[in-house]
Formats: sequence, C-alpha cells, structure tokens
Amino acid sequence: MTRNSLESVPLPDKTAEVLAVNCSDSETRLLARIFRGSSWRLRNARGIDEALSLMRTHRFSVVIMDERVAIGSWKSLLAGQSGQEGWMPIIVASSNADERLWQEALQRGCFDVLSKPFDAWEVLWASFNAWLGWKNQFDAEVPLSMGGGLLSRPN
Repeated sequence: MTRNSLESVPLPDKTAEVLAVNCSDSETRLLARIFRGSSWRLRNARGIDEALSLMRTHRFSVVIMDERVAIGSWKSLLAGQSGQEGWMPIIVASSNADERLWQEALQRGCFDVLSKPFDAWEVLWASFNAWLGWKNQFDAEVPLSMGGGLLSRPN
C-alpha cells in the first residue's frame, strides 16, 4: 500500500458523516474537497455548544475538532458526549500536534490527532480507522473490501 496514494485508503461501505468542529473556513473547504466524491459527508459546527447539540440528534461516524476554541476544548467535547448513547470518535486537529498532545488526547479518550495543515491521506486514513471503531460498536463484523479488521498505518 502506497502512503501517498489516496486510492490506497479504504472508504466506508456506505455513507458516513463527519462533523468538523471549530475549523476555519479554509480548513472546512479543504476537508470538503478531501471528502468530495466519496462516501463521506461533512457537516460543520462553529463551536462546542453547536457540536454537542448536533451530536445529540445525529450519529456522526467521526468528529474532527480543532484544538483551538474560544470556549471549551476537545476535553469539553469528550465530557459532553459521555452521557450520550453510542461513542463518536473524536480526532483532534492541531498545528502544534506533538507527542504531548497526542499522548494526552489518546489517554483521555480521543481517537487520534491530526497535524495541520491537513494532509488528505492522513485525514482519510484517520477518518476511516475511526469509522471502523465507531461501526464496530453497532456491528459484530465490519465488511471491508481490503480485508478485515482495524488497519494500521503504514510507515
């Protein structure tokens, strides 16, 4: 599997919704371009309150949240979804993605950390693997066109 080939990243077998939280307009446009023409559908929330409201009424397969928010943080989003039925994997996006943030985010229950500016392959790879975890809570088996089980990142 070639790391830089977007065709090498598997896609969900049916439509999966991604919620982008507090991403800038240019980042939201980039995410829309990355997901365009695939089984991913992108929704946008401008802050934590809007995100939590949407998360109460929709089952998002993946939540991508910018680390920088005016009020609250990705920790607030994690805490806000704790009482809801069904887990929604949160991916933290940061221009300062380092070992410390990655370790803290994973220890607190986030799925992954993405570096900004976004790399299309990384976004698709992290989103697909998050989707697998999300889908596994509803299905005993996850059908994949490229095999079965959670895929690990190639180097």
